[in-house]
Amino acid sequence: MTRRERDILTILAERFPASAHAAGGRNLRIRVEAAFPDLDRKKPDDYESFLEAAETLEKEGVVSISWKGRRAGEEIAGLMLTDPDKLYALLGSESPVSRSERIRDLAQSLAGTLTGASTEFFSWLGETFSPRDVEMKTGEPTDTTFRDAASLAAVLGDIAVGVRELRLTRALSVELFSDSKRIEELLRIFQPLVRKAERAGVAVPPFELVDRSFPETLIAGPVRFFCKDGTRLDNPSGMIIGLPFESVLNIESVERIGQTATVLGIENKETFYALAKDFAPEYTEFSLLVYVGGHPNR
Repeated sequence: MTRRERDILTILAERFPASAHAAGGRNLRIRVEAAFPDLDRKKPDDYESFLEAAETLEKEGVVSISWKGRRAGEEIAGLMLTDPDKLYALLGSESPVSRSERIRDLAQSLAGTLTGASTEFFSWLGETFSPRDVEMKTGEPTDTTFRDAASLAAVLGDIAVGVRELRLTRALSVELFSDSKRIEELLRIFQPLVRKAERAGVAVPPFELVDRSFPETLIAGPVRFFCKDGTRLDNPSGMIIGLPFESVLNIESVERIGQTATVLGIENKETFYALAKDFAPEYTEFSLLVYVGGHPNR
């Protein structure tokens, strides 16, 4: 396989999963000028190698070429994918369509071994999992990942109803998978599917039980928090308070105790602690210090 043949196949393979073609719609088409901006007709040798690559793939039944103007063989306008299975076979990988079909069958099978929200979640995946849900670069989620996620969901279901005691995330990960970071990896891989399910109103397994949460925001200064449940938390002394993102989501508003609030956002944790150590709002132009961890917009 030539370099240009691989270039063409790779572009098509990257775009196919999110295309209408993958969902049974019209064939995937790409405009050569847009897809290959490095292609230059002023470099005859390179352009000729591209033409030869496209014509070879057309003869193999992978693509169909559309030419500019009336004369074929001079300048390519676009390429249409005609055989996705052969495309991925040439790249040495499985077609996302074939993979998603297998994953749907597996998800339905796993749903039958689970209960409650986990059953609903995996049954839903068995109906809706599509090529768009496959990460092109990593191939995730794989069959093994689905089985591991189902095993985790089953255990978390028992923990949620009190049948089993909750352990530290990494200890549980070692117990289930002999890998201290496997649960974290599963949560990362399944996060897009969980969010998609939540948007669709589908119940999801209690993955939050093992979602390792650490303080993301630190606040120094006299402040009052008004929570969404109607309660209030006061910090008149201005001591440093650490808030994980989950807690921040439950805060309705924040009010300065005393003078008008002027906030200084600090992205570096060491700098925050250095300033907060001797922080005295009455002697500065700022009444609150907030550590934002490099993500002030979040």
